[in-house]
Amino acid sequence: MRKYVEMAQRYGYEVDIQTSDTDWACDARQCSKKNSHGVPEDKIQQMLDNFEKYTSLEDILKAEMTYRKRN
Repeated sequence: MRKYVEMAQRYGYEVDIQTSDTDWACDARQCSKKNSHGVPEDKIQQMLDNFEKYTSLEDILKAEMTYRKRN
């Protein structure tokens, strides 16, 4: 995520972090039941496992750049 924040700042965009505050946002089973796109629970769990949880732009910019191999 850091590279996207850096690029946005370089080009003068304002970055705003938005996260869900529902109690089921990190529950793959509930998300799979509620999504309208037919995304299965195991895929949602995979996305949750890879989700980068940051609370501020400062945290993102301090984070070390890491690259994951896509499955």
